[in-house]
Amino acid sequence: MKNMNLSKKFIDTITTIWGNQGILWLQELPNLISFFCNKWQLDSVTPVDNLSYNYVARAYSNYYKMPVVLKIGISSSDFVQEVKALEFYGGQGCVRLLAHDHQKEGMLMELIEPGTTLRSFFPQKDVQAVELACHVMKKLHTKAITQKLDFPTIDSWFSLFTTLKIPHKMKKHVATAHTLALELKSTAQPQHLLHGDLHYDNILLIASNTGIAIDPKGVIGETAYEVGAFICNPAELSQQTNISEILDRRLNQFSEILDIDRQRLVKACYIRIILSACWTVQDKGDWRNNIGFAELVYNSKNL
Repeated sequence: MKNMNLSKKFIDTITTIWGNQGILWLQELPNLISFFCNKWQLDSVTPVDNLSYNYVARAYSNYYKMPVVLKIGISSSDFVQEVKALEFYGGQGCVRLLAHDHQKEGMLMELIEPGTTLRSFFPQKDVQAVELACHVMKKLHTKAITQKLDFPTIDSWFSLFTTLKIPHKMKKHVATAHTLALELKSTAQPQHLLHGDLHYDNILLIASNTGIAIDPKGVIGETAYEVGAFICNPAELSQQTNISEILDRRLNQFSEILDIDRQRLVKACYIRIILSACWTVQDKGDWRNNIGFAELVYNSKNL
């Protein structure tokens, strides 16, 4: 592992979330990389700068004769869901999957060029970033879902509201989110296969100056919940002095472009942000920033 040049932040994230399993995975990672290099004839394997929960690297595949991205995961459930989502989208609004190995949890995808994330648009071109995000959402939600789809529903994600042991200061927000989720469920809108984690760093620019998504989670729900993962990003948003104005403008944009009732959108975004706070609690992280954004969204105009 010493020769891997993995950042301390990446190592700490893996070991904090997965404990001994993460330590063993990090020790095995050089062998996994070698295995996939042989399997898919990879050269020039270079890890990306912002490794977080998986090993991700750019490479060139002599087998496919094209630049590619190698991704090696540690969570088998997340890996299976991502592969299924990529297969469902089939390159429509999302990166194209070239190959995968379920046993060793590795996948090979096309390399997106130039590959700049939407984070580069913030804050000067944030209006354009929202427009691009809406375009990606519409492409992702083009394909109709069928009864045979084996994906979790957004409601199954919300079960965390009643099962997770949460800090006392979060309880009021979790209770409100749970109530609102039941309200929206009773007036359900058309369902789509949502990306599930569509934020600024998960939308890359392509040569045609449009965007394409990466790292889908794959969850069935209404479009309004897709906005919730995007609305309070990127991280630099918390440093702005006019956060409320930015959130109001974004909500107006999403409501108009996606044709979603603004009040419903605000509720869905609040619910999704509280869900993110719950996941942060699970990951032993600082959830307070999530709660601050949730309050700003909840108190937005017209709720």
